[in-house]
Amino acid sequence: MRAPRGVWRIAAFGMLMSLALASRMPPIADSARSGRGEVGVTYSRREATRRHLPWQETFNAALDASPALVRLGVYWNEVETRRGTYDFSTVDWLLDQASAREQRVVLSVGMKAPRWPEYYFPDWLASRLVVADRGVVSDDAQVRTATRALLTAAIEHLRGRQPIAAWQVENEPLDAAGPHRWRISAEFLAEEIALVRRLDADRQRPVVVNTFVDTQPGVLLPALRSAIWGRANKVLATADVLGLDVYPSRTLRVLDNELTVRWPAWIWSGLLADLHNAAITQGKDAWIVEVQAEPWASAGGLVPPAAWPGAGVAPSSVEGVMVPLEAAGYRTILLWGMEHWEAQRSHSQDSSWWTAANAIFERASS
Repeated sequence: MRAPRGVWRIAAFGMLMSLALASRMPPIADSARSGRGEVGVTYSRREATRRHLPWQETFNAALDASPALVRLGVYWNEVETRRGTYDFSTVDWLLDQASAREQRVVLSVGMKAPRWPEYYFPDWLASRLVVADRGVVSDDAQVRTATRALLTAAIEHLRGRQPIAAWQVENEPLDAAGPHRWRISAEFLAEEIALVRRLDADRQRPVVVNTFVDTQPGVLLPALRSAIWGRANKVLATADVLGLDVYPSRTLRVLDNELTVRWPAWIWSGLLADLHNAAITQGKDAWIVEVQAEPWASAGGLVPPAAWPGAGVAPSSVEGVMVPLEAAGYRTILLWGMEHWEAQRSHSQDSSWWTAANAIFERASS
């Protein structure tokens, strides 16, 4: 017989409180503190604009921090508003600024790019799509043809740019994402990677592909763990770098209330250490392409209250997430949320996020 709904809610709340106590355990020893690697950021012009920030000044703020790497996205709906006509002027401007600062860039190319809504199909293509929710969008022949053309145009135009240190092909391609929960097949992803390598044959820059790693308690169960490993193994079969996206803080509905929870590192750090070791064993590398350094907002764009003291994401909590990642062996870690830091500084006169981030950058470069 099924237990009453209220019983399950009480049980869920009890689990949260147990995890809250566990999250106050002493942190994992920082065995990597004396040899930090490269710490960078992701920058999105679209996100800066959404937050009512001047996007060019916001990018310069990112460069002022002197991160080891800046990840940028080529947004398809901006560069090909008319089919077959490409405009890379925004990307060119960003790369010009990076070049002037001798800033290394990871450039994301493809139909998906960082930030919601994930897929950036131009209107002329989006209006023709007939793909079921939770479907494989790359099974659509017109998507495949148009994506190949986009990649060809982007790599041919940008491959001579010195700041580009690596290509990221798609963003979380194997993960179901966006309003329709679409994903890209491993077969088409492999085709995209082969095309990028062929077009960049003179430089042979590494190809990064990223996937989302759950940090919730369910990741301790075989089914969810197996799904993460399945995506990671598909990435390692074709890419040079396994990229992983880590968000310990999420929103959760408990007892009809939406709350912010932050899952402790003992839940997810072992899995991340194993993924890193798997990449190294195969002669490849593993990066943390996104590590949470901003609060996780609810569907309404608000940040729900913390489920327990310290459960939210604050400037002081970012370093606490870096520690277990470094201990797991990761040498390249990109912080996610610099537009949030700048919005706090610009709109709320709160520089605490930048202070915390700059301390991490400075320590990494010393």
